[in-house]
Amino acid sequence: MTPLQIFYFRGWLWLVIGVFLLSACQSRPTETSLPSREEPASQATIPSATPTATPELPSPTPQPLAARISRNGSLAGEISLADYEAELNRYQQATGQIIDPAGRQRVLDELINLELLAEAADESGYVLDEATLQERIDNLASQMGGQPALTDWLATNNYSEADFRLQLGRAARAAWMQAKFLDEVPTSAEQIHVLQLLFRTAEEANQAYASLQAGENFQSLARQTDPLTGGEMGWLARGQLFFPELEAAAFQLQVGQYSPVIQTTSGYHILFVLERQAERPLDTQARLAAAELALQTWLDARRQESQIEILVP
Repeated sequence: MTPLQIFYFRGWLWLVIGVFLLSACQSRPTETSLPSREEPASQATIPSATPTATPELPSPTPQPLAARISRNGSLAGEISLADYEAELNRYQQATGQIIDPAGRQRVLDELINLELLAEAADESGYVLDEATLQERIDNLASQMGGQPALTDWLATNNYSEADFRLQLGRAARAAWMQAKFLDEVPTSAEQIHVLQLLFRTAEEANQAYASLQAGENFQSLARQTDPLTGGEMGWLARGQLFFPELEAAAFQLQVGQYSPVIQTTSGYHILFVLERQAERPLDTQARLAAAELALQTWLDARRQESQIEILVP
């Protein structure tokens, strides 16, 4: 929900989200009154005719799918094969690289996540009518410099107008749901003030850990190790540490305690909690991180309760 991005999002989606969040109020279902049925002033007599057999129309051919989402035994959403392949082409065009299996999975996961968020927006009562969608498209064209610029962009990115409206509608519903997560984030939360020692090798980290255990002051060692920052990571709330193992270790520490050596893909870390507050106001970055964490937790749970069939290799 990167809104929040742990998973890969198209660049255009962020533009779409910005347009919707800045210019749209929450749409609500509207009631449409049906025209009253009135009897005609006069009624002509229509001669009876011998009934003839009406030829049956052929059933529409189901479109090939890349993924199917079901929940509680009912169909909840679909990702068409055409959408998936078009998105792969756009991904490859944007990166200039041949997409490996991991990249193909990321693209499909993104589309599934968007569909899950869009479904949840529908369930929450969000309604995006055609007039509102057209207004957003007009706003998007205006931001891009006019309708010709948008038309050229669609052609460059291999979108038909119908496909773009469909994708834009899904993205807008997903953006509304992501904004809902942000709205629900509290303005304050538990936070810790963290210092860090970071080393490239296990040997360096173990030597530093041995020095700490021998009584060396953490802050002094941090200033020696990193004179520029002194190991300062600042005040952090849950969701702001990139590596889950670091976050788990940091929030278990009490003030004045340091962690054992923790290995990540960035190197070897030793963390130290300088201060701790049970309730501290969250800045914008922290609120976005909290919303992202809530979004990812929700997506994980939503996937668990859904049956997702992957129909492509």
